[in-house]
Amino acid sequence: MVTELANVRAEPDIGSPIIHLAKQGNTMDLLGQEGPWYLVKITIDDEKIIKGYVHESLVKKIQTTVSSEEQKETIEEPKKIKKEIPEKKAEVETPQSTAKPKVEKISYLPKISQIYINFSGGGNYSLVGDLNKGSKGFIDYYQNTLSQEKTGEFHPLHLNYLFGGEVSLPLGQGLHVGIGADYFYGKKESLINFTQTDVKTRPEIEIIPIRAFVSYHIIPEFYIKSGIEYILADCTYFYRITENDTWQEWKGEADASQLGGFLGIGFVHDLGRHLSLFIEASGRYAQVKNLKGENIQKDSTGFEYKEEGYMYIYEGETPNKETFSLLFVRDNTPSGYGVSNPEKAKLNLSGLSLQIGLRIKFSLFQ
Repeated sequence: MVTELANVRAEPDIGSPIIHLAKQGNTMDLLGQEGPWYLVKITIDDEKIIKGYVHESLVKKIQTTVSSEEQKETIEEPKKIKKEIPEKKAEVETPQSTAKPKVEKISYLPKISQIYINFSGGGNYSLVGDLNKGSKGFIDYYQNTLSQEKTGEFHPLHLNYLFGGEVSLPLGQGLHVGIGADYFYGKKESLINFTQTDVKTRPEIEIIPIRAFVSYHIIPEFYIKSGIEYILADCTYFYRITENDTWQEWKGEADASQLGGFLGIGFVHDLGRHLSLFIEASGRYAQVKNLKGENIQKDSTGFEYKEEGYMYIYEGETPNKETFSLLFVRDNTPSGYGVSNPEKAKLNLSGLSLQIGLRIKFSLFQ
């Protein structure tokens, strides 16, 4: 059921069964009125005739003309309905000529009659980019430096949990507009064991995309969706080297915001009058730049050093004259011996999402 439809009921009561859904712009013959309810006649496909009641808040009166015979039918047909309609005295006279008297008709008055609220959960796959590149480079850097056999593999961060919510309003003809927000969280730890040394890395992300969107129901069960997002991103790296009873670690956290866009498609299945189940798949494009935060370096001797600035990705040269990508927060652009190609790191959040959830519909008018 789409929101552009007006409920036509069997009786003039909000709890009465719905016998037809009238689209925006449809016209109906007015046969009578009981309180705020109009008794109407609707012709479907020039053949089938339906009679029922529609609330006055959903329609507006228009004027048209009909023939004498049609006028007579309009007056007499209410008697065939189970519920009798009080006769209106001295309101309509039997036409004495071929002149076509005016008869009231009604048409659907477009209104925002419903509001939808979605709650969903699922998974997201993001490229992540430099955060993974720096974590892998840190492991490769020390593998080259230590020249020891290793066990274990680097595991990049791509998958993360997704929770979200949306509010949308129908505009008509299958079109909806709305706003929403998601929460993504993911981390991935890698532990590499060398002969005498252990190296651990753990990239982590927390993302909140806030979006405005437009969706269009191709048919009531299927829709397409597109919009823009304002993305709040927070990312963390963690590196730790342990050798016997000594250790050294670096932890950096940085955040930034960026605009992005998305496109999706979904399926909706009604579970009841006000509740639906939906499944939605979407693709996102977003690269967050200018990540700013701090780096804290510690070791087992009690040493601690804090540095604030932007997150950089650069090539670090080992004593063996090989270079590997390293990622740290620095107060200035990295430079000096063994450093090349420094640039501000980017968090690549482009990827795919799949979520399942419940849609709750609230009716503002009946």
